[in-house]
Amino acid sequence: MSTLYPRTTGELTLRLTPEQWVELINGDGKWLPICCGGISTIRDALIDTLRNGGLLTVDRASQILANFRGHGGIEEAFIPPTDGSKWVAPEGSPWPIIAETCYKVLNI
Repeated sequence: MSTLYPRTTGELTLRLTPEQWVELINGDGKWLPICCGGISTIRDALIDTLRNGGLLTVDRASQILANFRGHGGIEEAFIPPTDGSKWVAPEGSPWPIIAETCYKVLNI
C-alpha cells in the first residue's frame, strides 16, 4: 500500500472510452505527451490499469496523483470544483474521469 495517501476505498474501474485509452497510452497521443519521468510514471500506471481490466488500484492512483503537478492541461483537471460545476477540462478529455476516480479510490 502506498504511504502517500493511506486512507483508501480499494479499487474502482476507470471508465474510459477506447479512444481515450489509446490517446493516453500512445506517446504521440492527444492526452499524455512525452515530457518527463513524471509523465512516464503516469503512463505506466495507466497501462497497468488497462492490463488489469481498467481496475485502478490504490498504488496506481497514488502514482498518478503524485506526478500530475506542473503539467498544464492535466493539472487543472485535478482541481475539484467547489461550486458544484463540472471538472475543468477540454471536451473529450479523460482527465476529469481519471482525477475523480483517483480521489474516490483513495477516499480523499
